[in-house]
Amino acid sequence: MKRVIGGKTYNTDTSVLVARYGYEDEKDREVWVNVYQNRGGAFFEVHSREELDINGENIRRNSFEATSREELEKLVAGEYVVNDIELFDERALATPPKAEVEEAPSTTIYLRLPPSLKNRIETQAKEAGLSVNAWMIRCAEHCARPQVVREA
Repeated sequence: MKRVIGGKTYNTDTSVLVARYGYEDEKDREVWVNVYQNRGGAFFEVHSREELDINGENIRRNSFEATSREELEKLVAGEYVVNDIELFDERALATPPKAEVEEAPSTTIYLRLPPSLKNRIETQAKEAGLSVNAWMIRCAEHCARPQVVREA
């Protein structure tokens, strides 16, 4: 799913699911929220609830909402009344590294891959609706995230 909020595009297909929680809305309906972080580091939520349409049929309504790392920290710390918060990726709570000045807009890496791995990469990129380059960048960004240091 993709939505534009405040001029920014939020896409669940190219973002990482970092948390899920539930709550009851003002009409006592159960709402489940998926919290995502996009490739640029921005956070957004997708609120899902079932409603009755004009024919009395159940339909699922989704709404997008921009949020922040600070709001996610408050959710995890229990500052909001929510049901069953589940954190999938603790790295999302880590403070991002300071931006580095890049002298060139991009660089090139050449890889030697076995043909079978190359074929799997091409297949998965196609299934994700991405170019091989965009898919590989997403994988590299995911693997190269700053590690969370846990205190003993």
